[in-house]
Amino acid sequence: MLRMIFKEENLQVSNVEYQNASNKIESILYFIRGVYSLSVSAGNTTLTSVQQEIINIIKRFKFEELELSIMPIFPEISWDNVRSELIKHHKNFTSANVGQVIKMIITVRLKEKILTDRLLSLHLIDISWHSNKKMWYGYTLTGSNKSANYLINREIQNNMIDNLNSLNIKINLKIYTHNNITYVSLVETKRNKKNKVQHTMFFCALFMGQKYFFSTKKNIPSDILNAITRSLGYEDVKRLKVMGRDLKSLSVLCWKRKEGAMNAQNINKTLIYEDDTPDRKKTGVDFTQQKQRKKYARACFGDNPPILEVVVVNGPTRPISHEDISKKLPNINIQATWEFRSQNIAAFLSKLIERRILVTPVPHYISNLMILGKNELTLKSD
Repeated sequence: MLRMIFKEENLQVSNVEYQNASNKIESILYFIRGVYSLSVSAGNTTLTSVQQEIINIIKRFKFEELELSIMPIFPEISWDNVRSELIKHHKNFTSANVGQVIKMIITVRLKEKILTDRLLSLHLIDISWHSNKKMWYGYTLTGSNKSANYLINREIQNNMIDNLNSLNIKINLKIYTHNNITYVSLVETKRNKKNKVQHTMFFCALFMGQKYFFSTKKNIPSDILNAITRSLGYEDVKRLKVMGRDLKSLSVLCWKRKEGAMNAQNINKTLIYEDDTPDRKKTGVDFTQQKQRKKYARACFGDNPPILEVVVVNGPTRPISHEDISKKLPNINIQATWEFRSQNIAAFLSKLIERRILVTPVPHYISNLMILGKNELTLKSD
């Protein structure tokens, strides 16, 4: 090819010059092919990862849940079409197989940008149907200037976007209601120091008409938090010392906190425990007082207490009591922290009481745990 170009232009070149020119052109062509290959490969990798993440989320749902939860996100596909494809290819009715059918259809019809947006919607639906997979942290709203419980999702979404835009905060925000809880996803896109795109996502759970909400982020940035607060019709917000995975239980705990505030004189009182007469059985006399301890635990936590997974007890801050060490570290204070973790803290503490591991009567912050409205406690010095 290079020889033909030289002949057409009537140029005289030596074999050495010809070889050098040929090598340079081959290098340029090789570079161009490499760049093109990398760009196509990178694009395909991104698209494939989005598709795979969509399938992974679909697989978290039960087959019977898919029609109501997942299918509305993909109006291009009908549930009847999905079932027909499964029957046509002799596939079982499972979430994994549904995911493969959806992947096959969306790969042809939808571009990467649209798929990425659908993926964000799926993340929100996933968290709303499986909210107990996340740890939620409470926030309380104060200074109400209007009620937001009459607003529909679209109005709440527009309010939040407007408030965030007024602060020059660019966030992809979506909203979805499930089981009377309104969920909001907030995705902030930034570039790091290496100029790579990073997505920061967290969720909020709103109980409309109530002066509290919960978030998967323990410390929401103040500007975003203020925008959310104003969107809900309030002027101020502060962190509640309550956290857990069961949103309904956290809501009940907040209600009990409100009731406890009305009976504040009883909150700091220790629930008295008294031994009962020994239990006489055919096999002998039972002196363990297990039945009495079980009644005492029920009096502390109730019959169906809210489900909590953690209780944190922070001791008071004190100076070091060891004389020699305190001389070397005169300005150092220490604080002890006890953390109890279980799938059900109330049941766990009840067993500790029944088995004499917790000495009775238990401290007031344990016996009144369900009306304190918090599970992160800080003890004061006597």
